[in-house]
Amino acid sequence: MKRKRILAWILSVVMTAVMTAVVTTVPAGIVFAENEESDVKTVYDFYYSAPYDSENNGTIYVGKELPADMTITGISASAIDIIRKYSPTYNNNASTIKINFTTCIQPDPTSGTFTVILNTNYGDITINIHINLTGKYNVNISAYAMDALYDGNTHKGYYDLRGVTLSGAEYTGDYIFKYEKADGTPLEGEPSALGSYKLTIAIPDDNESYKGSVSLMFNIISEAEAEYQEAAGGEWRKGAFTEALANVYDGGTVKLLKNLDLDKTVFVTRNMTLSSDDASNPKIITSTINGHGYLLRINASVVMENIIIDGGSKNNVTAIRALASVGDGTNEGELTLGSGSILRGNNNITEKGAGGGVAVLLGKLNINSGTITGNSAYYGGGIGIINGTVDMDNGSISNNTSNGNGGGIYVVNGTVDMDNGSISNNTSNGNGGGVYLSASPKAVFKLNAGEITGNSAYGGGGVYVCQTAAFEISGGSITGNRADYVGGVECVPSSNITLTGAPIIKDNSSKEEGTNGGLYDDGNDSAGYSNILIGGLADNAEINLYTWKPSEGFLIAKPIENYSITEADMSKLTYIGDGYGLRLNAAGNVELFKSDAQPSYTNTVLKRITEDMTQDNSEATAVLSEIDTKGSTIKKITWTCDGYSAEYSGEISGTVSFGIVIPELLKAETNETTDELQIAIE
Repeated sequence: MKRKRILAWILSVVMTAVMTAVVTTVPAGIVFAENEESDVKTVYDFYYSAPYDSENNGTIYVGKELPADMTITGISASAIDIIRKYSPTYNNNASTIKINFTTCIQPDPTSGTFTVILNTNYGDITINIHINLTGKYNVNISAYAMDALYDGNTHKGYYDLRGVTLSGAEYTGDYIFKYEKADGTPLEGEPSALGSYKLTIAIPDDNESYKGSVSLMFNIISEAEAEYQEAAGGEWRKGAFTEALANVYDGGTVKLLKNLDLDKTVFVTRNMTLSSDDASNPKIITSTINGHGYLLRINASVVMENIIIDGGSKNNVTAIRALASVGDGTNEGELTLGSGSILRGNNNITEKGAGGGVAVLLGKLNINSGTITGNSAYYGGGIGIINGTVDMDNGSISNNTSNGNGGGIYVVNGTVDMDNGSISNNTSNGNGGGVYLSASPKAVFKLNAGEITGNSAYGGGGVYVCQTAAFEISGGSITGNRADYVGGVECVPSSNITLTGAPIIKDNSSKEEGTNGGLYDDGNDSAGYSNILIGGLADNAEINLYTWKPSEGFLIAKPIENYSITEADMSKLTYIGDGYGLRLNAAGNVELFKSDAQPSYTNTVLKRITEDMTQDNSEATAVLSEIDTKGSTIKKITWTCDGYSAEYSGEISGTVSFGIVIPELLKAETNETTDELQIAIE
């Protein structure tokens, strides 16, 4: 057999259409492993090198290295993410085979190895393809812009400079700093004159391993915007707003001295209280730039008092983000809205953007007082909760609008604890006028006190609860909400509802419910219904229930674990659908019955329990077998048998056994007989 060397080649994981272009030269960067003349080997290697930040096309001519009589019967390759596609082509025999391939753009230099198996008449041949995508590693450079108050000195314009590689390693090398005026005129160094400046921070071009840059805009201003202390009990210093945020001591206070018109997002990275110098005259933070982003990004613990943040919607200014974000998805934040804090007038026009007033991206929002009002967004006109919690002890979320879902609050992944305050007069063009809980077991709303009222939507005027989300109601009220469908609380299939304590859910309105709408168990027989659980209900609880498809025996609710629903609990529940009522069934669950139909108990067995009756007019007692009153109260029972009659007067309900006193001896020879009962229903 004539000895040949086999050329190493490359494949990708996705088989594509055969490429027809003929490439006659081997691209630069492909290195073939040289093998001495020998028998055909079973393992071959080749190496390929190219830049990581671009797609690279190559062609390997395999046939030149294969024996002319080799027949390929199959090709398989292992998966690798740095190759986008490949296509083998050959005409009738292995000597014409070639491979076209394309590498993927990568975020950083990387390498990988294919294992490709050729099934041939020489046996299986393994080909290892070693790919090296080269270049400089990216560094994510971050810094916060810092304005300065004019003092004749130069100002660097930034604080908290940091560089991190994509792998998470800290960059410790050098930076270069380039300053320009706002019009692009370059400067020799840090500026000192009044004006606006652009700063570019970059890794030097001669760094052989790393690259990256970031640009910031900052200002040197003539009038102080805020005052702060660098140490507790220290001197109050005056300066620019961002300068105060950067230099205030941890846990200190920054007081605004004037209204601010921001031209960029301001980052708050230190724990502090943010207030106005005069509580009776709250200062306003706004922006007049159309399409502005967050005005504040809270990456620390911040208490806001006597401050107004205004998005400018009354002046037709639009935004692409909420007024403030809590956290940034990587760093946590906490924002507490205290007395006199108002977040208003922001029109977030981003398609499917979340949060008009506040976006909770990672962290916690505390609403101790204050107002979130007059904002709009696609999801969550008032608040969009992406990942975090909201504790509401007071204050209001009002008059916000969503073009999608959640006029007041939209929850993706988080828990809302509402202990007081109000969610009122919000509007959704979709579902959830007051609150929208998305389809996630991590979307939870706990209504302990406070009110959800006056909200409107297409579906779920007060609250809309999606699949697997949880709505726990132990107090507060859901009243006066409106919707095309379901004015109060719409609970879709597989949503989880818990009713305990003293909630009030009534007097909501929709097309189907009229003016009595409450908690609506939505669904159908194929999709299922929501999971409604009931615990102990207080005397002042009032809950209206409704469902899309009422039917005799339809299960509305079950008891919470280790609890038994009582008649007292049942008295707090009202079904608002015509012709149906609520009852406890034998299993202790709440179900529907047809309240406009009289129960029939014909041929019900009566058991005589007195066996020593005589031939005189002795009285005997007959016991009706256990009977389900189907949710009604029975006030009179008449029994007849062979011309004899007896009557029971009193009230019974639920599932019971009871006796009838029979005035004269039964002529029946057995201890059991059957006959017809006539029952009057209260």
